[in-house]
Amino acid sequence: MKELQSLTDMDELIEIHDEFLKKIIKLCFLDSKSKNVLDMISDLLKIPLEFRQLCKKYLLPSTQQEDSESSGDDETANKSIGKLGVSSTDQSLLNLESLQFVDRFNRCKQEFEQMVNSHRTRMKLLTAILKKYTKKGIFNYLNEAFIRFNFNSFYISREDEELDAV
Repeated sequence: MKELQSLTDMDELIEIHDEFLKKIIKLCFLDSKSKNVLDMISDLLKIPLEFRQLCKKYLLPSTQQEDSESSGDDETANKSIGKLGVSSTDQSLLNLESLQFVDRFNRCKQEFEQMVNSHRTRMKLLTAILKKYTKKGIFNYLNEAFIRFNFNSFYISREDEELDAV
């Protein structure tokens, strides 16, 4: 604010504004130096979406059946509910043969384990890169982000961090 009060011409104002914009772009990971960090964060944020797809694929009834049931009137919806109060889509899940269920469960478990391993690998890589950047002083503002990502020293132990306090 003091800088604005001591301005003498428009060029100084433009210079201050340009520096402000550069800082904002850097903080949002939109500059060329932090593009790989932004890409890693984007990849990490895709994993919960993949998990949702996995749940829809193996654990939830198909959405087509839900849509057809919800588009009908109440009378047809009531017909699809059986004696035990279970809808026909849920009943079809309950009627899976044991071998088919075990096969579906194993495929779901395998895909889930791949997701977990992918998440761990990507988080370790991201925390290692953030650690490297903050130690070198390249991106000092990432120190807090590193601490938040590595909450409770899950990915890198506190002894290995070697960071200054925030």
